[in-house]
Amino acid sequence: DRPFCPAARLIGVRAPAAGRVLLIGSLGGFAPAASAAAGAVRSGQLTAREADALLPACVCSGPSFVILAVGQSMLGSAELGVLLFLAQVAAGYLSAALLARLGGTLGSMAHPAVPTASQPLRLDGIIAQASQTYLKLCGFVLFFRMLAAGAGEVLPSGAGVFCAMLLEVCSGCDLAAKSGRFASMLCCAALSVQGLSVLMQVRTICPPEMTLRPLYRARLLHLPLSLLIFYLLLPQRAQE
Repeated sequence: DRPFCPAARLIGVRAPAAGRVLLIGSLGGFAPAASAAAGAVRSGQLTAREADALLPACVCSGPSFVILAVGQSMLGSAELGVLLFLAQVAAGYLSAALLARLGGTLGSMAHPAVPTASQPLRLDGIIAQASQTYLKLCGFVLFFRMLAAGAGEVLPSGAGVFCAMLLEVCSGCDLAAKSGRFASMLCCAALSVQGLSVLMQVRTICPPEMTLRPLYRARLLHLPLSLLIFYLLLPQRAQE
């Protein structure tokens, strides 16, 4: 997790556990990231404010979903999936850093002493906990996926895509990938928005003392940033 510590400092969090939370978010996506942040808050390794500041950088879709499911399966190009993943991660870190600068430096805050009984965050423990969390949160996925599918059938094609993007990220990407010429850009937008389902799942995972306000604000910054970064990463012929 050491390579992620400089990124955590740019966000304004200097606690040792911050790099581990960012690493887990980059590898596993939003549910392991939220579980790692919540666990660090409960064990005293992060304050609730520090964990809130980290969430905009690590609440994203995991690389396996973006590269294999969205890129390779939906868009027919694993290369596009890699570019989509890089765009959403870069936009997340930029959004978190910008919000930290606008909201004040967290590093100047006194960090509470870590309880002697607390254990450092371990990747195997986080994965096991995240697996249980996924089972608990299946209801959110099913509910919002059904709503998104219904919207795609009832509403006109364009409105159905945007409605699905706002509700559930997988359905939003699925409909966006079938939309034609701008399919990859719409998939990028769906991955940026993440959907109401993901935001409610993160709210369920995190403890009440985490407000999630930085995460909600970051979605407004993340969308234009991710679209711009993805466009710049595309080969020239694809841009044309």
